Parts: sequence; structure tokens; C-alpha cells
Amino acid sequence: MKYTFREVIDSDIEEICHFPQSEIELYYMFPITDYPLTKLVLVEHLKNRYNSMVFLYEDKVCGFANFYGVEKDKQCALGNLVVSPDYRNKGVGQFIIETMEQEAQRLYNVNELHIACINENTTGLLLYEKLGYIPFEMSRRLAKDGKIRLMITMKKVFKD
Repeated sequence: MKYTFREVIDSDIEEICHFPQSEIELYYMFPITDYPLTKLVLVEHLKNRYNSMVFLYEDKVCGFANFYGVEKDKQCALGNLVVSPDYRNKGVGQFIIETMEQEAQRLYNVNELHIACINENTTGLLLYEKLGYIPFEMSRRLAKDGKIRLMITMKKVFKD
């Protein structure tokens, strides 16, 4: 499949809100909000993010991601990564990550990119490991359902 990407526009927001199909999927994408995700909440959240991008297949939005914690010439983190249910297990996640790696280096000249992932998100953890990310930090997070989950932060170093 041939994918493209561009910056988010207002008409994309409602569609992105439907990508998480359950409370736990939303928690993986956006752990500080309630399910279901609403346009108002996402628009407000994006004011504190950088380079919010949608990923497309034949002009259909199939994924979303952005940056946070940008430290130019040093590091940044990839956040809010989510793939449309219709496009999962088709290489979209890998395309998003590889594209965002290139964008982070191009826009911010970063030495490393960080990705935080909840321990239960085995699919995400396996993908990140496959793409060269290594764990370097863990922290406990209290989820909305009252359960304690482990946030594993991974990084990929591009240059020393």
C-alpha cells in the first residue's frame, strides 16, 4: 500500500475521534481523557502538541500522530499515535513511526525520539522493538478504571 501524510485539518478531527474503539484503546492513545474521545477535547489537547499529522491511504485518513516534549537539537517524543480500525495490521503503524522519525530529525534535528507505551499494549511494544526502540524508563500510572498500569518509555537514538 502507498501511504502519504499531511498536517491535520479541522475536518479530520471528528474521524480521528472514532479510531479508538474502546476505553483501553483510548487510554493507549490519550491516557488523560475519558472515552469516547470528543472533538472538543482533542482540539484543545492539540494546542499543546507539535506537528499533528494524519496519514492517508488513497485520501482516506488511516492514522494520526504528533510530537510533544520537543527539545530542538536533542530529543522529542511521539504521541497520540493511533491507527484506524480499518487499517490495522497493514503497515500503517510502521509508516507513521518511520515518517515521524524523519520529520523529527528534519524539523528539530533531534538525536533521539521517545515513545511511551502502556505495558498491556503488546502490539505497540512489539512494533517499537522491531523498529529499534529500547526501553529506558518505567513509571506507574493510575488509569481511569482504577487499575495501576506500567508506562514503558522507549527511545531510538539517531546520532551520538
